[in-house]
Amino acid sequence: TVAASTPRLTVTVTDTAALTGSAGISLAINASTEVWNGGGGNQNWSTNPNWLSGFAPGYLGDGLALAGSTGLTPNMDNNYSVTGLAFSNNASSFNLGTANGSTLTITANGIANNSANAQTVNVPVVFSANAAVNAAAGDLTLGQTVDPGGGVLAVNGAHDTKIAGA
Repeated sequence: TVAASTPRLTVTVTDTAALTGSAGISLAINASTEVWNGGGGNQNWSTNPNWLSGFAPGYLGDGLALAGSTGLTPNMDNNYSVTGLAFSNNASSFNLGTANGSTLTITANGIANNSANAQTVNVPVVFSANAAVNAAAGDLTLGQTVDPGGGVLAVNGAHDTKIAGA
């Protein structure tokens, strides 16, 4: 898990006279929330234009939100470890899948459906900490394996949650 922090990056510079020197500089790592807009030429998570910021999420540490009505069948084409996954209040019905068996690891905030439309997460999900699956505004289906990671997985919300995976 990557937390916002200030790790050090060491740089060594060599000039043409074969003299060397080194310096330590601070490097800030900032996690962000990436919002899906489906605007790329395909449905892959790794395609930058599919994300509102113009940058695909990092493989580790970002939060994710799926919003709007474009690109409703996103393909999670790599393993991702994110702080949470939310379906925005304006999200049409998404069916999140994977063509290569990639796994989604949730490290903190769980999965929330804030849309009145039903949502499907059809990828293997691992929760690495206590988390909640919240069908707050619409139904939510987890269609593949769900691993609570030894923690407590709370299922709540006013709507139905279906955990179909074994």
